[in-house]
Amino acid sequence: MSKTALIIEDETTLAEHLRSLLSSVGVECNVVHDGAVADDVTMHNSYDIILLDLQLPSVGGIELCKRIRSRDSNVPIIVLTAFSDLDSKMLAFDYGADDFISKPFHGIELLAKVTVFLKRHYRQPDEVQTVHIADLEIDYRTKNVIRGGKRISLTPKEFSLLSVLIEQPGKIFSKTELARRVWNVGFDTGTNTIEVYVSLLRNKIDKPFGVKLIHTKPGFGYCIAEKEP
Repeated sequence: MSKTALIIEDETTLAEHLRSLLSSVGVECNVVHDGAVADDVTMHNSYDIILLDLQLPSVGGIELCKRIRSRDSNVPIIVLTAFSDLDSKMLAFDYGADDFISKPFHGIELLAKVTVFLKRHYRQPDEVQTVHIADLEIDYRTKNVIRGGKRISLTPKEFSLLSVLIEQPGKIFSKTELARRVWNVGFDTGTNTIEVYVSLLRNKIDKPFGVKLIHTKPGFGYCIAEKEP
């Protein structure tokens, strides 16, 4: 079964270029040039990946990203925009984007990212889908997180951060590695973005349950473990 993509881009020439690129690797593409139309299309159709421009008529890309993610927690969303500043990236990530490519971009880079996300989206059923540590459970199929029998609501970035930490319980992940793995960006040493997100995650994962699973190793980074390392 062929994979499908929705390209949401108001520049018609670029949209057709994106269609051509994805078609070259066997991806069937639908193209939409308007944010409101895209909102309606994504309400009634499912796709394996979405390429989303931030500057759109009718409904802006950030708002559209938020709406799409509220309806589908799994579809990969790659944001395409002329904005390359960190604030724009963080805003897109906060509203559910999975990756970010600044215009102009290289077709090879875009196809590489699309291929990676399509492979993740098509994980085989027999692969590990559920992970446990202590009384915490993550279900990657449904994106559900449960601790002590209680379901915990996480944002897409909080879920991604937790997923990285739980890959290797007890391993200390540096801020640089977390920034690269979760946000696909490098941060200046002065930023407190990682600290903020770890704090948000702790408030949901640890604080209501009394027992800490997320630990800080001062000067090194963060880990998830049943006991403090």
